[in-house]
Amino acid sequence: MKVPLVKQSPDFKKCLNNGRLVKVEIDLRTVAREVDLAHSDLSEGEASIERGSNKWATVQAYYAMFHAAKALVHQKGYREKSHQCLAIALRELYVRAGKLDEQMLMEIEDARALREEANCRGSFTEAAANHSIHVAKQFVEITVKLISESQQ
Repeated sequence: MKVPLVKQSPDFKKCLNNGRLVKVEIDLRTVAREVDLAHSDLSEGEASIERGSNKWATVQAYYAMFHAAKALVHQKGYREKSHQCLAIALRELYVRAGKLDEQMLMEIEDARALREEANCRGSFTEAAANHSIHVAKQFVEITVKLISESQQ
């Protein structure tokens, strides 16, 4: 039985064509390293919350999600070269495949915007930091589960 080819979205093709997303050989050490970085950033973000450092918690929460997303995309044989194309790759490779909820992708994109506000403009709140850490924890857990399932 032939597996039908799935048509790539125009955004995904654009990322490939402009080199912001590249096809790579899957290296499970790279996947594991990205997961480790996600866990580390999440732990640092949680510690920042405890210290009342909401700016850094917001930044660290996003980077936990960023590294988790990089692990997932690499697991499918791609490497990103832009934050935007990373989100596009997640949509293409996981949301369209029914492995990741669109709402989670929207939360990650919101966290990226909050990170930019906190890091570049000094605008952040305790509520946003707590929410970002909460979402990062969920996404890292989902990432670990998806990677584990794909390696079985």
